[in-house]
Amino acid sequence: MRGGAATVSSREGFVVAEARADQTTAVLALLPELIEAVALPTRFLVAHLPDRPSSLLGAAACAPVIHAAPSSGFRGQCRVLEGYRRQGIGRALVTLLAADVAAWDVAHLLSWQAEAEGPAAAFLRAMGFRVNFGIHHFIGDYTTMKPVCERMTKALRRHGRIPPGFELLPLAQVPLEPVLALHCDEFNAEPAAAALAIERALADPLTCRLSLALWDGLQLAGYVLAGQGADMPEVRFWASDPAHRDGWAAMLLLEGYTDVIAACGLTQARFACNDRNLAPLNIARKIGARLESVRSGYVLDLPVPDLVDHDRDVPA
Repeated sequence: MRGGAATVSSREGFVVAEARADQTTAVLALLPELIEAVALPTRFLVAHLPDRPSSLLGAAACAPVIHAAPSSGFRGQCRVLEGYRRQGIGRALVTLLAADVAAWDVAHLLSWQAEAEGPAAAFLRAMGFRVNFGIHHFIGDYTTMKPVCERMTKALRRHGRIPPGFELLPLAQVPLEPVLALHCDEFNAEPAAAALAIERALADPLTCRLSLALWDGLQLAGYVLAGQGADMPEVRFWASDPAHRDGWAAMLLLEGYTDVIAACGLTQARFACNDRNLAPLNIARKIGARLESVRSGYVLDLPVPDLVDHDRDVPA
């Protein structure tokens, strides 16, 4: 790193500074996502009351790992305790975080995860972030999904649209390298972190059973990584190779997935589609899946001007 942002006292009422070593546990309690990051931040930023440095009001950090296109950069995380939001704390933390990223000569600060419409998304837009990508979340029901999948798959086979040789296999039986390459390209992921996440996910028996791939022994046409969500199974990642985005790969994967959830005695499933891959989005609509939410990943273009504006009331 070429030199981090200076610590500042943002305004009366709180101080923003680099975290001390004895504040690390408190920072990780505020930002638990950092625990499984492939690389720990070089420093943590914290906000606290002027006379109580041990009582954190908020924290921010970025993992110094490049995440790929559509806009390559470091992912940053910021969180402020609920009772202290809309006081400029989040704004001050992100300002310093952006300066830290710029000091690495990195062009973009990325949001840590895709956000649903709400206070977090409003805060990011007010800070100058723009939408980087969108993830559409659907709920599908087996009774409506299966007949449509069968009908569309038969039509694809009848018209010779499905290339020979491809087989629907458990994802765990396919080499990790092509899965990882497609995953990183499609979901803006960093290879080492993604490899670790996929391997951990497939160690779970249900995830291993629900996750599928289309493989011909040499080429991966697409894959589904699915597991148990809060109230039903969910497809966490669903992607087709760019060479096979005319619909057949996405359809075969979805039909295979409906069969697997039925074999598990389940009737509904949640799945997500990246808006960079239109085939799954089109299929979701054709099977009558219900759109539950749209989450957007955000990016801040760097270098940026001083983002602190004490006259604006930005939710944080």
